[in-house]
Amino acid sequence: MAITATIDVNQKDLLASLKAFCVNLLEQENIRAILVPQRLPMKSMVMPTLVTDPDRLDGVDPLSPAFPMNGAKVLAKLTRRPSGGKIAALLRPCEMRAFVELVKLKQARTENLVVLGVDCPGTYPNDEYRDRASSMQEHGG
Repeated sequence: MAITATIDVNQKDLLASLKAFCVNLLEQENIRAILVPQRLPMKSMVMPTLVTDPDRLDGVDPLSPAFPMNGAKVLAKLTRRPSGGKIAALLRPCEMRAFVELVKLKQARTENLVVLGVDCPGTYPNDEYRDRASSMQEHGG
């Protein structure tokens, strides 16, 4: 059953509002972990990351214009066997469609899973994003 929700954006900071939403979701007793696109501390790239501690959500970035790994593949691996609790996953529309296809092929399961979709602003090829992100960091952006 699909449910549509709206997230209030505080002070025009969408990324901070999405992070707060993820923190609130993970603090609920029935959510054990959340799979989110997260900026790696040692690189400028964003990767799907399974987070169990709300204090570890600082790098959440579902708005990043690149993703070197499709979150649907990671989620499929996480759901092949029972997880021992409910997992939430924040996916882009293309990742959601890919995950649905993996479920149809019986390569993923939907039990104990909450899938959250966020609109995609578009993407860059991974090499171009890496160059742009490095350039922005060098110039204090």
